[in-house]
Amino acid sequence: MGHEGPYLQLRPLSCGREWDADTHRIQPLTPAELLRARLAEANERSRTKLGVNGSNGAETERQIR
Repeated sequence: MGHEGPYLQLRPLSCGREWDADTHRIQPLTPAELLRARLAEANERSRTKLGVNGSNGAETERQIR
């Protein structure tokens, strides 16, 4: 996201409210954590395209055909 003063401003991958993180207390994601986050993101996009998360499934189905 960005930084303000000595803190990084972070936001969850799935959106939401940002928070300030002390730069001395953060660390990069492990490969497993990164994979888990990317897979969750891909699954969310897939569910949305299929109309599972409140989008118009009928409209999406017509687009797929």
